Amino acid sequence: MGKGSVDENLPNFVGLFAGDGSRPDIRTAFESSDMILTIGNIKSELNTAGFTYNFSKLNTIEIHYDFVEIGHARFDKVFVRSLVPRLVAAVDPTRMSHTARVIPTIKPTPVVTSEDDAISHAWFWPTISQFLQEGDLIVTETGTSYIGLGISTCPRELGYGVGATQSVALAGKDGDGGQRTISFEGDEWLPESFQLTTQELATIIHHKLDVAMFLIELDGYTIWQYAKLSEVLSPTGQETQVKTWNISSRKEIDAFLKTEAFALGKGLQFFDIHMPKLDALQALIDCGKGAGARVG
Repeated sequence: MGKGSVDENLPNFVGLFAGDGSRPDIRTAFESSDMILTIGNIKSELNTAGFTYNFSKLNTIEIHYDFVEIGHARFDKVFVRSLVPRLVAAVDPTRMSHTARVIPTIKPTPVVTSEDDAISHAWFWPTISQFLQEGDLIVTETGTSYIGLGISTCPRELGYGVGATQSVALAGKDGDGGQRTISFEGDEWLPESFQLTTQELATIIHHKLDVAMFLIELDGYTIWQYAKLSEVLSPTGQETQVKTWNISSRKEIDAFLKTEAFALGKGLQFFDIHMPKLDALQALIDCGKGAGARVG
């Protein structure tokens, strides 16, 4: 996914294409194009909602790290780092004809409201995206968090995983500083999802890094009490450096997002977010259906 590589405030940015997981107008515009130019595209099951894309390879040019594919022809040892600047310099827009077309206007994902105070994916991701600031360092895990922020309008910088969170936060500390590092992790697909890199929380605490980490946990899916990890990993005398919350209602999230503590993003702030057991993003459901249909 190219999330974060393009400024989403540009007038010609209309959103992300992800097969059946795309907005209908974006998918129509994309798949009806005369030519599709991709740079570093990986047509994985998550990027294409279970391989549910419908465009011909004959009208596609794919630029990869060290090769280019034009239709079914492949040209090796053509490196993107040198090719793209030469293309930009060589293309003369005045010699190109084009047909004006209506470009879809990107709209923020609407926040789903209901009388129920339970946190749902449809409510959480549009809500949290409204509190992200330009310059924030956003790190998401592959899975629900990846898709949730993928369909939301977000700042530019994105990363990956708990280990990446530690690295991103440390780089931010050594750099100009002043940037918030916000991580979204999941423990809803596999019990070991979050646990694979949990130990990096100790590194974050050791280096006194500023990180806000949201762990998305389907209520009752596992028996772990993640909010108590800070008690295990914090050295004696540094317990106050880490703040943890168990959050299971929209009111609790709304209240905290408006506080100065979240705005400043100091220390490790760990949020254990509880959602209904069977709740899921529609785009994730479509991805599963598409992948299932493909394998039979």
